[in-house]
Amino acid sequence: MSRRLLRGAVLAAGALALASQVRADAPGDQYLPFTRSDKTIVDQQTGLDWERGDPAVAWPTVDSLAAANSRCVGQTRRVPTLKELLTLVDELPTKEYEKGQEIPKYIDTAAFPKTPVGAFYTSTGTGGAAEVYCVDFGTGDATPCSTATKNAYVRCVK
Repeated sequence: MSRRLLRGAVLAAGALALASQVRADAPGDQYLPFTRSDKTIVDQQTGLDWERGDPAVAWPTVDSLAAANSRCVGQTRRVPTLKELLTLVDELPTKEYEKGQEIPKYIDTAAFPKTPVGAFYTSTGTGGAAEVYCVDFGTGDATPCSTATKNAYVRCVK
C-alpha cells in the first residue's frame, strides 16, 4: 500500500471516530470528548464527573434532599455542592425545543441534553436547611430551598 493511500485510510478512520463524538458549546477544553450515548461527562477544569442523563427518558424528580442523596449514593455518586453545580450554569442561554416550544436553558445543551428547567438540589455540605440551595437551569439562578422541596431534580456528581 502506498504511503499516500495509507495516510488517507488513517485520516478517514480518525474522521469516523470524531464523527461519533459531540462538540459541546463550552470552550473546547472544558469537557473530555464524549458521544451522545455517554451517561457521564468529565469537566476537565474541575475534574468532576457529571451525570448527563438520558435524553430519551424523562428526568426523574425527587421529593426531598434525603431522596436526592439516596439516588446519588445508589450510583456511587453524591449531590453536588452549590459551587460545583454553578460551574454548569452558562452566562447566556441556549434554546432547546421541547413539546414544540423553544425553552431557554442556562446550561450547555450539547453536553447536558434535555436538562429540565426547575429546581435542582445542591448542598453545601453540613445538611442544614439554611445550607440547601436549588439551581434552576431555566434562569441560571440559585436560591435557598427547603430540604423537602417537592418535584426537584438532582444531577449527581463524582
